[in-house]
Amino acid sequence: STILITLAILFMSFQYMVKSNTDNTLNYKYKIEKKYEDIEIRIYDKALLAKIELSKGEYKDMSSKGFRVLADYIFGNNNSNEQISMTSPVVMEMNEKFTMEFIMPSNYDIKTLPMPRNSKIEIYEKPSWKAASISFGGFANDKIINEKVEELKKELNDLKINHKSNFKFFGYNPPFQLINRKNEVVVEIIE
Repeated sequence: STILITLAILFMSFQYMVKSNTDNTLNYKYKIEKKYEDIEIRIYDKALLAKIELSKGEYKDMSSKGFRVLADYIFGNNNSNEQISMTSPVVMEMNEKFTMEFIMPSNYDIKTLPMPRNSKIEIYEKPSWKAASISFGGFANDKIINEKVEELKKELNDLKINHKSNFKFFGYNPPFQLINRKNEVVVEIIE
């Protein structure tokens, strides 16, 4: 039983360390404009993003493939061989195609950001935008993401808030973080 207690303490220490690292990751900046019971209306700051587009598939497979390509770029496979800090969340859109985006740290602009060697990665500037979001914990999968999309749609329709149809999934945690996970479904609002 001493071994089990020791293992439990080690596991909890590791999870605390992972959560602490996640909490200290640079985040996509936004201001909350309004809070409802389950959703928030936010104004996101303009941001520089790296994007990869893949053919449609299951969330689990596509997220692994997309992550590997973008992580390779920020870990130094770029024209400066420079490591770029990881940010949060990882942004995914699962419509006709699957796209994944990493938000670039705000100390870069389009001129100073190292360019990827992989020609499939697109770098672009996204202007400030207004969005609605719904949060949930645990591990995401296609079923849960689709349920949250439907929940967000219903809430927005009930509130008579017009929105686009490009729902995005925001994942905030590495796969090895097992507790205190944060996920969101986000959609752009039409004013």
